[in-house]
Amino acid sequence: MAKADTMLSIFQPDELVALFQAALLAGGADLPHAEALRTALAKIRQTLAPTQAEELERNTAGLPPAGRTRGGPAEPWLATLEEAVADGATLHIRYRKPESDEPEDRLVDPYGLIYRAGLWYLIGHCHLRRALREFRVDRILSAQRSGATFQPRADLKLTGRYADDWLRNQRTQHP
Repeated sequence: MAKADTMLSIFQPDELVALFQAALLAGGADLPHAEALRTALAKIRQTLAPTQAEELERNTAGLPPAGRTRGGPAEPWLATLEEAVADGATLHIRYRKPESDEPEDRLVDPYGLIYRAGLWYLIGHCHLRRALREFRVDRILSAQRSGATFQPRADLKLTGRYADDWLRNQRTQHP
């Protein structure tokens, strides 16, 4: 067994994901040791076996740093949404638009989750609108896998500057 295969075998895959997700959350909190945290995580990442590194990337690719949520409760759906993003699983969601009392059923190919200004957003292709859309997670009333799958868009980056630019463009086009 190679050194990389044994270095972090004490961690289960979900424990590694939880560790890196916690670091992303902590990074958004502007902690005094943020740089030390980044370098420690880089060292851990270097010791991962290829399968661990792939699993970690698959489960953390769409999760930027976060802070407090200011919308309604998003947590009931975050795990379902995150898994669907990682697995390329199309979702059936029931969504409450802000200007409507009646929720709508949507079929969505979820590309990623963005956390900005205290709110979680699901970014994905909406089959009803036949376009890329954002869905505030606190307005999702239910979320289930539809049974269909899709290939993620390689050209869409939902972290850092890309996420900020995308959300800004969406809000000017669809206020």
